[in-house]
Amino acid sequence: MYGLVNKAIEDLICEKFGEDKWDEILADSNIDIDGFISMDKYDDSVTYNLVGSVSKILEISPEDVLVTFGHFWTTYTAKKGYDDLLSMTGSNVEEFLMNIDDLHTRVTASFPDLVPPKFKTIKIDDNTFDVEYYSEREGLASMVIGLLTGIGDRFDKKVDISQSGLRENDGHDTFRLTIH
Repeated sequence: MYGLVNKAIEDLICEKFGEDKWDEILADSNIDIDGFISMDKYDDSVTYNLVGSVSKILEISPEDVLVTFGHFWTTYTAKKGYDDLLSMTGSNVEEFLMNIDDLHTRVTASFPDLVPPKFKTIKIDDNTFDVEYYSEREGLASMVIGLLTGIGDRFDKKVDISQSGLRENDGHDTFRLTIH
Protein backbone atom coordinates (compact mmCIF):
# COMPACT_ATOMS: atom_id res chain seq x y z
CA MET A 1 0.00 0.00 0.00
CA TYR A 2 1.07 3.54 -0.47
CA GLY A 3 2.42 5.60 2.39
CA LEU A 4 -0.66 7.82 2.27
CA VAL A 5 -2.63 4.99 3.93
CA ASN A 6 -0.06 4.43 6.67
CA LYS A 7 0.31 8.17 7.21
CA ALA A 8 -3.46 8.40 7.61
CA ILE A 9 -3.36 5.71 10.31
CA GLU A 10 -0.62 7.69 12.06
CA ASP A 11 -2.59 10.94 11.80
CA LEU A 12 -5.77 9.27 13.08
CA ILE A 13 -3.99 7.90 16.15
CA CYS A 14 -2.13 11.16 16.87
CA GLU A 15 -5.31 13.20 16.46
CA LYS A 16 -7.47 10.97 18.67
CA PHE A 17 -4.97 9.56 21.18
CA GLY A 18 -1.76 11.59 21.00
CA GLU A 19 1.76 11.13 19.68
CA ASP A 20 2.85 9.06 22.70
CA LYS A 21 0.22 6.45 21.84
CA TRP A 22 1.42 6.46 18.21
CA ASP A 23 5.01 5.88 19.38
CA GLU A 24 3.80 2.94 21.46
CA ILE A 25 1.92 1.49 18.48
CA LEU A 26 4.87 1.97 16.16
CA ALA A 27 7.21 0.23 18.64
CA ASP A 28 4.79 -2.66 19.08
CA SER A 29 4.46 -3.13 15.32
CA ASN A 30 8.25 -3.55 14.94
CA ILE A 31 8.23 -1.03 12.10
CA ASP A 32 11.44 0.98 12.08
CA ILE A 33 10.32 4.01 10.08
CA ASP A 34 10.71 7.64 11.11
CA GLY A 35 7.82 8.73 8.92
CA PHE A 36 5.74 7.51 6.02
CA ILE A 37 6.09 9.17 2.63
CA SER A 38 2.68 9.44 0.98
CA MET A 39 3.84 8.68 -2.56
CA ASP A 40 6.11 5.75 -1.62
CA LYS A 41 4.88 2.17 -1.82
CA TYR A 42 5.15 -0.02 1.30
CA ASP A 43 4.59 -3.71 1.68
CA ASP A 44 1.01 -4.49 2.73
CA SER A 45 2.39 -6.20 5.84
CA VAL A 46 3.32 -2.75 7.21
CA THR A 47 -0.32 -1.68 7.18
CA TYR A 48 -1.57 -4.99 8.56
CA ASN A 49 1.03 -4.80 11.36
CA LEU A 50 -0.07 -1.26 12.20
CA VAL A 51 -3.73 -2.32 12.39
CA GLY A 52 -2.77 -5.25 14.63
CA SER A 53 -0.78 -3.01 16.95
CA VAL A 54 -3.51 -0.36 17.09
CA SER A 55 -5.95 -3.13 18.02
CA LYS A 56 -3.66 -4.47 20.73
CA ILE A 57 -2.62 -1.13 22.26
CA LEU A 58 -6.10 0.44 22.18
CA GLU A 59 -7.76 -2.85 23.17
CA ILE A 60 -10.31 -2.79 20.37
CA SER A 61 -10.92 -5.39 17.68
CA PRO A 62 -9.09 -5.15 14.35
CA GLU A 63 -12.53 -4.87 12.71
CA ASP A 64 -13.34 -1.80 14.82
CA VAL A 65 -9.95 -0.31 13.94
CA LEU A 66 -10.74 -0.74 10.24
CA VAL A 67 -14.27 0.67 10.52
CA THR A 68 -12.91 3.74 12.34
CA PHE A 69 -10.10 4.12 9.84
CA GLY A 70 -12.45 3.79 6.84
CA HIS A 71 -14.64 6.56 8.18
CA PHE A 72 -11.60 8.74 8.92
CA TRP A 73 -10.23 8.11 5.41
CA THR A 74 -13.20 9.81 3.73
CA THR A 75 -12.44 13.15 5.41
CA TYR A 76 -8.67 12.70 5.57
CA THR A 77 -8.24 12.37 1.81
CA ALA A 78 -10.38 15.47 1.23
CA LYS A 79 -8.13 17.46 3.58
CA LYS A 80 -4.99 16.10 1.90
CA GLY A 81 -5.78 17.59 -1.49
CA TYR A 82 -8.15 15.06 -2.99
CA ASP A 83 -11.40 16.96 -2.42
CA ASP A 84 -11.70 17.90 -6.10
CA LEU A 85 -11.42 14.24 -7.10
CA LEU A 86 -14.00 13.31 -4.50
CA SER A 87 -16.31 16.08 -5.71
CA MET A 88 -16.04 14.82 -9.30
CA THR A 89 -17.13 11.38 -8.14
CA GLY A 90 -20.64 12.50 -7.29
CA SER A 91 -22.86 15.14 -5.76
CA ASN A 92 -24.92 12.72 -3.66
CA VAL A 93 -24.56 9.27 -2.12
CA GLU A 94 -26.02 7.41 -5.12
CA GLU A 95 -23.80 9.13 -7.70
CA PHE A 96 -20.75 8.60 -5.52
CA LEU A 97 -21.48 4.90 -5.09
CA MET A 98 -21.98 4.46 -8.83
CA ASN A 99 -18.65 6.20 -9.62
CA ILE A 100 -16.21 4.80 -7.04
CA ASP A 101 -14.28 2.83 -9.66
CA ASP A 102 -13.95 6.01 -11.78
CA LEU A 103 -12.44 7.72 -8.73
CA HIS A 104 -9.89 4.94 -8.39
CA THR A 105 -9.06 5.19 -12.10
CA ARG A 106 -8.28 8.90 -11.67
CA VAL A 107 -6.22 8.24 -8.53
CA THR A 108 -3.99 5.76 -10.38
CA ALA A 109 -2.64 8.70 -12.39
CA SER A 110 -0.87 9.84 -9.21
CA PHE A 111 -0.23 6.36 -7.83
CA PRO A 112 0.75 4.23 -10.85
CA ASP A 113 1.35 1.02 -8.88
CA LEU A 114 -1.95 1.30 -7.06
CA VAL A 115 -4.02 -1.87 -7.03
CA PRO A 116 -7.39 -0.46 -5.95
CA PRO A 117 -10.40 -2.51 -5.02
CA LYS A 118 -13.33 -2.74 -7.40
CA PHE A 119 -16.89 -1.89 -6.50
CA LYS A 120 -20.16 -2.77 -8.16
CA THR A 121 -23.21 -0.89 -6.93
CA ILE A 122 -26.67 -2.28 -7.54
CA LYS A 123 -29.65 -0.02 -6.95
CA ILE A 124 -32.43 -1.85 -5.11
CA ASP A 125 -34.71 1.17 -4.73
CA ASP A 126 -34.30 4.96 -4.33
CA ASN A 127 -32.70 4.58 -0.88
CA THR A 128 -31.23 1.08 -0.90
CA PHE A 129 -28.13 -0.23 -2.63
CA ASP A 130 -26.05 -3.38 -2.62
CA VAL A 131 -22.36 -2.59 -2.84
CA GLU A 132 -20.13 -5.45 -3.95
CA TYR A 133 -16.49 -5.10 -2.89
CA TYR A 134 -13.74 -6.98 -4.75
CA SER A 135 -10.14 -6.81 -3.58
CA GLU A 136 -6.90 -8.71 -3.89
CA ARG A 137 -6.31 -7.91 -0.22
CA GLU A 138 -8.01 -9.99 2.43
CA GLY A 139 -9.39 -8.79 5.73
CA LEU A 140 -10.38 -5.24 4.82
CA ALA A 141 -14.15 -5.61 4.52
CA SER A 142 -14.66 -3.79 7.83
CA MET A 143 -12.91 -0.77 6.35
CA VAL A 144 -15.60 -0.63 3.66
CA ILE A 145 -18.27 -0.26 6.36
CA GLY A 146 -16.43 2.82 7.63
CA LEU A 147 -15.93 4.17 4.11
CA LEU A 148 -19.62 3.81 3.28
CA THR A 149 -20.62 5.52 6.53
CA GLY A 150 -18.15 8.30 5.74
CA ILE A 151 -19.65 8.74 2.27
CA GLY A 152 -23.04 9.20 3.90
CA ASP A 153 -21.55 11.83 6.22
CA ARG A 154 -19.96 13.59 3.26
CA PHE A 155 -23.46 14.24 1.91
CA ASP A 156 -25.08 14.83 5.34
CA LYS A 157 -27.07 11.60 5.06
CA LYS A 158 -27.50 8.95 7.71
CA VAL A 159 -26.82 5.55 6.23
CA ASP A 160 -27.21 2.08 7.65
CA ILE A 161 -24.76 -0.54 6.46
CA SER A 162 -24.96 -4.28 6.95
CA GLN A 163 -22.83 -6.98 5.43
CA SER A 164 -25.07 -9.30 3.45
CA GLY A 165 -22.51 -11.43 1.60
CA LEU A 166 -19.08 -12.80 2.43
CA ARG A 167 -16.01 -13.11 0.26
CA GLU A 168 -15.61 -16.77 1.26
CA ASN A 169 -19.02 -17.59 -0.22
CA ASP A 170 -19.26 -15.29 -3.24
CA GLY A 171 -15.69 -14.21 -4.08
CA HIS A 172 -16.56 -10.71 -2.88
CA ASP A 173 -18.10 -8.98 0.09
CA THR A 174 -21.55 -7.44 -0.28
CA PHE A 175 -22.91 -4.60 1.81
CA ARG A 176 -26.49 -3.36 1.96
CA LEU A 177 -26.57 0.43 2.28
CA THR A 178 -29.80 2.20 3.16
CA ILE A 179 -30.03 6.01 3.06
CA HIS A 180 -32.34 7.73 5.57
